[in-house]
Amino acid sequence: MAWKTDINKRIIIDSGSYSIRLGNAGSFEPVYNYDNFIAIDRNSGNKIYGQQLQSMVDETKLIYERSNVRGVTVRFETYMMMLDDLMSKMDMPKKTTGFYCEDMTMTFPFLPYHPRKIMERHMEIYLEYYRFDGMLSLIH
Repeated sequence: MAWKTDINKRIIIDSGSYSIRLGNAGSFEPVYNYDNFIAIDRNSGNKIYGQQLQSMVDETKLIYERSNVRGVTVRFETYMMMLDDLMSKMDMPKKTTGFYCEDMTMTFPFLPYHPRKIMERHMEIYLEYYRFDGMLSLIH
């Protein structure tokens, strides 16, 4: 439980309708901030998001998908793809099946209007896929 003594092991995530922000308790500002949507290239079918999407010049060949609609996650595959990318930038420990955050804790906003199934799916992702050791939910 390194997160009890090391403030940098306390990960904070805020996934809003427009952007997804990730950081740790040791910084006042989010370390990474992505637009919370992906674009699919009409020709190749490749999914583009984050820094790649910001450097695109010709947007006429893109189809946009949002992972959140009105603050509620509707495309978990897209959401996890972006989270994986953000976590890799933060040098999180990686295993073959994903990231392994056993010695870390996750803080995320709890939104009372989220449907119960959506919140349960988020908890599944954080506890089972990423294996965070602790969770803290803030009322937004």
